[in-house]
Amino acid sequence: MTPLYLSLPVLAWLSICAWFDWKSRRVSNWLTLPVLGVAVVIRVSGHGIGDWRFVLLFAVLVLLGWATHLVGGADAKATLAMALLDPRLAAWAWAGGALWLVLNRIALRRRASNYSYPGFVGFAAGIFAFVCVSVLTEEEG
Repeated sequence: MTPLYLSLPVLAWLSICAWFDWKSRRVSNWLTLPVLGVAVVIRVSGHGIGDWRFVLLFAVLVLLGWATHLVGGADAKATLAMALLDPRLAAWAWAGGALWLVLNRIALRRRASNYSYPGFVGFAAGIFAFVCVSVLTEEEG
């Protein structure tokens, strides 16, 4: 399991990104690029968690999504940063993002098809769920 000293800062960072995404539907490079750079340094220095194969899988999928305009640039950078730290973080964030998208599509079914969903809200919710599961399973074990 990803240690809390890694997942809690990710949750804090995603919460800040979610606030900006909610307010303006944009997340600045100033919020994503430094974290991506730190994640690269952590992974290259051998302190990243998880298998490189999963990191590469996330990288390929996210870059394909970005190239086909299914994933925004900030979402792609955040996912790559999380995958570099621990691919489970990226998986939980995307699970939260997918659930957030489905709930929004159900609740806002009358919106125009070009409506921009603040995806970082779902990412933060997914990491929050991950932290909760981590704490609960740690107490049981």
